[in-house]
Amino acid sequence: QTLCIEDLCLDDRWFMKIVEILPTSRLETLNLQGNNIGAQGILAFANQLPNIKCLKEVFLAGNGCWHPPAQYEECIAAILQGMRANYCIESFWTGQ
Repeated sequence: QTLCIEDLCLDDRWFMKIVEILPTSRLETLNLQGNNIGAQGILAFANQLPNIKCLKEVFLAGNGCWHPPAQYEECIAAILQGMRANYCIESFWTGQ
């Protein structure tokens, strides 16, 4: 139950399509390292976190959402807020 899309220039628009199906999927590992996911995609993902029930590992290192520092802080704050209602995620890698 793994989706691995690394280094393929995946952007917010495509990431948000994936995010839409996560609440109903049985996906356990999501690896989207090295793409072009920005703050808009991360914020959409964070909003869905309370509804996602099976996802255990997330890898999002090497995406544009982590720069500049102010954007990084906004994205991390949103993810942490979403994870307060999500007890299935065991590891979340941002590369920071």
